[in-house]
Amino acid sequence: MLVAQHKNDFTIQSLDGAICVHVVAGTTLEWCVQHQGKQITAPSALSMQLEGGDVLGDNATIASSKTELMLSLMHMCRASTSNVQP
Repeated sequence: MLVAQHKNDFTIQSLDGAICVHVVAGTTLEWCVQHQGKQITAPSALSMQLEGGDVLGDNATIASSKTELMLSLMHMCRASTSNVQP
Protein backbone atom coordinates (compact mmCIF):
# COMPACT_ATOMS: atom_id res chain seq x y z
CA MET A 1 0.00 0.00 0.00
CA LEU A 2 1.26 3.46 -0.92
CA VAL A 3 0.42 6.34 1.42
CA ALA A 4 1.41 9.99 0.92
CA GLN A 5 1.83 11.89 4.19
CA HIS A 6 2.98 15.25 2.80
CA LYS A 7 3.57 16.64 -0.65
CA ASN A 8 7.15 15.32 -0.79
CA ASP A 9 7.12 12.06 1.15
CA PHE A 10 5.37 8.72 1.03
CA THR A 11 5.41 5.26 2.58
CA ILE A 12 5.05 1.87 0.92
CA GLN A 13 3.92 -0.96 3.22
CA SER A 14 3.74 -4.70 2.84
CA LEU A 15 0.22 -6.16 3.05
CA ASP A 16 0.69 -7.15 6.70
CA GLY A 17 2.28 -3.77 7.52
CA ALA A 18 5.48 -5.40 8.80
CA ILE A 19 7.77 -3.83 6.18
CA CYS A 20 7.68 -0.08 5.47
CA VAL A 21 9.74 1.84 2.94
CA HIS A 22 9.67 5.60 3.51
CA VAL A 23 10.75 7.97 0.71
CA VAL A 24 11.33 11.72 1.10
CA ALA A 25 11.91 14.03 -1.87
CA GLY A 26 13.83 17.18 -0.97
CA THR A 27 17.26 18.55 -1.83
CA THR A 28 18.11 14.85 -2.15
CA LEU A 29 15.86 11.83 -2.69
CA GLU A 30 16.13 9.70 0.50
CA TRP A 31 14.71 6.35 1.53
CA CYS A 32 14.75 4.11 4.60
CA VAL A 33 13.27 0.74 5.57
CA GLN A 34 11.65 -0.48 8.79
CA HIS A 35 10.62 -4.01 9.75
CA GLN A 36 8.03 -4.29 12.53
CA GLY A 37 8.89 -0.74 13.62
CA LYS A 38 12.64 -1.43 13.81
CA GLN A 39 14.92 0.57 11.53
CA ILE A 40 16.66 -1.70 9.00
CA THR A 41 18.35 0.99 6.89
CA ALA A 42 19.08 4.55 7.93
CA PRO A 43 17.81 7.35 5.66
CA SER A 44 20.06 7.16 2.61
CA ALA A 45 20.34 9.28 -0.51
CA LEU A 46 19.12 7.71 -3.73
CA SER A 47 20.42 9.09 -7.02
CA MET A 48 21.78 8.12 -10.41
CA GLN A 49 24.38 9.96 -12.46
CA LEU A 50 23.79 9.64 -16.19
CA GLU A 51 26.53 9.33 -18.78
CA GLY A 52 26.11 12.99 -19.78
CA GLY A 53 26.63 14.11 -16.16
CA ASP A 54 23.00 14.81 -15.25
CA VAL A 55 22.03 13.55 -11.78
CA LEU A 56 18.59 12.11 -11.15
CA GLY A 57 17.52 12.47 -7.52
CA ASP A 58 18.76 15.98 -6.68
CA ASN A 59 16.02 18.52 -5.84
CA ALA A 60 13.37 15.87 -6.39
CA THR A 61 9.65 16.50 -6.12
CA ILE A 62 6.74 14.08 -6.10
CA ALA A 63 4.40 15.22 -8.87
CA SER A 64 1.42 13.14 -7.72
CA SER A 65 0.50 10.16 -5.60
CA LYS A 66 -2.53 8.12 -4.63
CA THR A 67 -3.29 5.39 -2.13
CA GLU A 68 -3.69 2.04 -3.81
CA LEU A 69 -3.93 -1.52 -2.52
CA MET A 70 -2.12 -4.01 -4.75
CA LEU A 71 -2.62 -7.71 -4.21
CA SER A 72 0.19 -9.18 -6.25
CA LEU A 73 3.34 -11.15 -5.57
CA MET A 74 6.76 -10.27 -6.84
CA HIS A 75 9.26 -13.09 -7.18
CA MET A 76 12.71 -11.96 -6.14
CA CYS A 77 15.86 -13.13 -7.84
CA ARG A 78 19.25 -13.55 -6.25
CA ALA A 79 21.50 -10.58 -7.06
CA SER A 80 25.09 -11.00 -8.08
CA THR A 81 27.63 -8.58 -6.63
CA SER A 82 30.52 -9.71 -8.80
CA ASN A 83 29.97 -6.85 -11.29
CA VAL A 84 29.23 -4.03 -8.87
CA GLN A 85 31.60 -1.09 -9.26
CA PRO A 86 31.92 1.92 -6.94
